[in-house]
Amino acid sequence: MAEVEETEVEETEVEETEETESASIDDAQSSRDDAYDDDDEDDEDDEEAYEEIEEPELTTDPRIEGLAYACAEAALDKKALDVLILDVRRLVSYTDYFILASGRNERQVAAIADAILQEMVQLGYRPTGREGLSQGLWGVLDYGDLVVHIFREDERERYSLERLWSDAPRLPLEVPAELRNERFSGESFEG
Repeated sequence: MAEVEETEVEETEVEETEETESASIDDAQSSRDDAYDDDDEDDEDDEEAYEEIEEPELTTDPRIEGLAYACAEAALDKKALDVLILDVRRLVSYTDYFILASGRNERQVAAIADAILQEMVQLGYRPTGREGLSQGLWGVLDYGDLVVHIFREDERERYSLERLWSDAPRLPLEVPAELRNERFSGESFEG
């Protein structure tokens, strides 16, 4: 009889433990559901706050845009193809403008780079960095607030920076028809 009583006591303890565990699980589930419901309310508050945030006004020195145009004009003077000025201020923190230009061959790429370097020196600016100019495939002139990329035509197609930076607004620039490539013409030159 003592064995029967012990078995009944054990069964009762097991049932009580299971009921306690079940109640704990239900409480935890209920708490988690409440937390998710609170998160939904927070998400709605976050969305409202996000809608109220305005983009900050860009405060670039207006001379920098003028320098970008000076670089583009110097490139055009050397018959550079597909000259573009991309405004990347909202996309990156390390520069304000990219100037893209192409040459038909290595010699023209070097001539375009030299013309830009000379123009910028006359304006009182020297590049903080120069890369790739000796090969004549893709040269970079880094002036801090603007970066000039000068490509040989086929290299520009390969790297397709226009596509990579397609979110960047393009500054209006009059490019003569004979210096435009069909791949880059149209809306891209309207600004």
